[in-house]
Amino acid sequence: MLKPEYLNALPEPLVLLMQQLEEWAIRDIARRLASSGVTETARYQWGQLTDFYDETELRAELDRVTGEAQDLAGALYDTSVSEAFNAQQRAYARAGKTAAFDTVRQLLEISRSRLVDDVLNLTGSLGFAVKQNGKIVFQGLGQFYIDALNRAQMEVVTGVSDAQSAIRRAVKEMANSGLRMVDYAGGASMRIDAAARRAVMTGVNQATARMTDRLMEELGAEYVETTAHAGARPDHQVWQGRQFKVNGAEPGYPNFALSTGYGMVTGLCGANCYHSYYPYFPGYSTPAYTREELKHIDPPPVEYEGKRYNAYEATQMQRKYERNIRASRDKLVGYDAAGLSDDFMTESVKLKALERGYRDFSKLTDLPTQNDRLQMLGFDRSVSSKAVWANNRYLAKYSGYRYTEKGTIVVTDDWKGRAHFALPSKYRPYAVIETVTGANKQIDRTIYDADGVMIKQIHSGPHSNPKRHPYGTHGEHKHDIWWLENGRRADYRAELDPVERKEHADIL
Repeated sequence: MLKPEYLNALPEPLVLLMQQLEEWAIRDIARRLASSGVTETARYQWGQLTDFYDETELRAELDRVTGEAQDLAGALYDTSVSEAFNAQQRAYARAGKTAAFDTVRQLLEISRSRLVDDVLNLTGSLGFAVKQNGKIVFQGLGQFYIDALNRAQMEVVTGVSDAQSAIRRAVKEMANSGLRMVDYAGGASMRIDAAARRAVMTGVNQATARMTDRLMEELGAEYVETTAHAGARPDHQVWQGRQFKVNGAEPGYPNFALSTGYGMVTGLCGANCYHSYYPYFPGYSTPAYTREELKHIDPPPVEYEGKRYNAYEATQMQRKYERNIRASRDKLVGYDAAGLSDDFMTESVKLKALERGYRDFSKLTDLPTQNDRLQMLGFDRSVSSKAVWANNRYLAKYSGYRYTEKGTIVVTDDWKGRAHFALPSKYRPYAVIETVTGANKQIDRTIYDADGVMIKQIHSGPHSNPKRHPYGTHGEHKHDIWWLENGRRADYRAELDPVERKEHADIL
């Protein structure tokens, strides 16, 4: 018998190892894309790529991780089986019976080999799930890289996008998908860390269940009790912590398999189930929970940001926070490898907000945080330090308008090097974006308020149309901007006032 808390924590070392593999793959592809030579000139023609994906490093990394993962899975299995067998021994001893390990030795060795093989298969087919023509398709690592590079080159050459935007999109696709393993026969794919969690937890739980069955048959035990935990699935709450008869049924002891779904993928000891069971001896054993305790095993529902959560819904919300945190960290790894510093800073702020929300929600619902998932143990430490620094820099940079000693406003975002851009109506608080447009390279500034809403644009020239912009000495003017309820923009074009001329004197 393994407690739910034990089964929940059991796979974490292997999960972290797979998350590190995921970060390695994202970093490797992002680095390759950034150094691939994507250019706006036609000398590097789309479809004539010479930098194909070399899988030498990938195979070496997969071999290393696979070997470590198999050793780790075997060690986790051995520890768990020993824990479960000792619990069985204690249960039988209370009834005056003796459980012998030799009875189940061969069965457990077969189950161990099966688990190690399952872990080996985790790294057999890896890649990312991406959307193509409205459908989600699976691409191996090499194919994803080549397709992303082809697409980036085509968009840059045709003027649709720039290299940084193309790389940024590829990083987001990798992070949102996560490194996945695919079952080509069934067509399904699953994130590698989730697959590792399921393989270990389900493999160990089912192996110890087979051990329990064999010992009960050997020693003539007829009754079992299931474990229980707060936040269980609704269909598992009806049978957790209760006693059952294995063969047939009698008053107070309903049939075990029929009641719990034992042997089914959605039932007891099925996929991702934290419950297990152990022998129960009427007259000798004492139930772990009274009916009243089971009735109140879940904490009362709570409200968070206007929504009511019961215990099970709260655990699912926690998992959602954890998935979003994981995706955000993957993006940081990719942005860091590709040298996308602005995107790195923006994502760092998002990550800190997610982590704050995760901690606040967990505290409100009285749920323990999954420290191994939240802390930086599986997250590149150098990237972690950069993320903290970038978040602090963001807070300082966008805490208010800043000015030079001469009184000119400080630009927060220099976009003059971007060949293609779209100015957002909502951006960062107190942002000042500087851009260049037109054949005459006119410099303009877009200014945002404390809520990050666009409120003003300063133009250093007449947009090559002096008749339409008869302002200043050479067409310099401003647009005061406000937003209508329907989301449409309204603005008022006018001369710069003395304060504005001083604040933007360096571009006038």
